[in-house]
Amino acid sequence: MRSDIILKHIASAVVLGIFLSLALGSAEDSNVEEKVSNTKEPVKELTPQELNEQLKKELAAFNKPFDNKLYDGTLEALQMEIVIFGIWADIINRGELSTLEENVKLAQELKNKVTALQVKEFPILRQKYGKIIAEKMWEFDITARTIGAGNSILDFTGATFAANKNIKEYQITLQDALTLFRFKQTRYRWYKGADEYTYFKLETPADKELILPTD
Repeated sequence: MRSDIILKHIASAVVLGIFLSLALGSAEDSNVEEKVSNTKEPVKELTPQELNEQLKKELAAFNKPFDNKLYDGTLEALQMEIVIFGIWADIINRGELSTLEENVKLAQELKNKVTALQVKEFPILRQKYGKIIAEKMWEFDITARTIGAGNSILDFTGATFAANKNIKEYQITLQDALTLFRFKQTRYRWYKGADEYTYFKLETPADKELILPTD
């Protein structure tokens, strides 16, 4: 049994490299923060009336159920749902700063709807993320699952996690994705049923908090 563990440790660097692409998606599509921040400066500045029309349009969209199946199946698809939240946040921010009083009221109404949707959707996004990672890592004898309230904990089990060095590398690799999907904790154990595990607490925003563009 010990020889099997040693072999898996030797291969851990290779697995980690593969895991990096699995955890975050392609380099081109994974930078969601950049995509969201790009919404901060539109092609043209909206007039108060144009913003009023945009706010009403976004609110009207909530008259139909949100179809999260459009953002399913791949890591990039999951990330795009978060981009949508970022776009809404930008519109809300503009509305709150508008000189038109009606826009301020519409922005608050949209904010209430978006935050309620985020509270519903983020646990689903985390569950989907965990499922994709679990399916990809199965062939490397690593199991992954989401547990806890709102699927807020990402739990890993695999022989490679008998080494603290490997745990640290995986945590660093995952950090951006963990923050993006607002996980609260990660856990690593090296065999199923182990009572002890290494865990990391994550200071991520609450699901209801808007995804504001970064400066």
